[in-house]
Amino acid sequence: MSVQDDTSISVDLKPGTEADYRHDDERCLKRLGIDPDASPSRTQLMQAYEASVQGAACLRDGGWTISTTPTFDTFEDQYDSNPWYPWAEVPEEDFAEAARSCPTPEPTY
Repeated sequence: MSVQDDTSISVDLKPGTEADYRHDDERCLKRLGIDPDASPSRTQLMQAYEASVQGAACLRDGGWTISTTPTFDTFEDQYDSNPWYPWAEVPEEDFAEAARSCPTPEPTY
């Protein structure tokens, strides 16, 4: 595993090790007290929403075209099926720069 400049994590798995990786990942999350299958709380969603609103403003200020900010209710309703994540709207070749300029929010898991 390695952490990229854009703060994403890259995992290079050898064929046949995917199940071991998923098992180890789940075990690590549980040791940290994180249930990877639990839905985020309303408080966590509000924090993610605020971070995304701030991130979208930062990205727009940086010159990237970002969709209109949804209401919190829409953000919450679509979080599991079609989450609004402004950084995903940045062209792939610009993502590292965008993530450095406008840090991505903490995961809600």
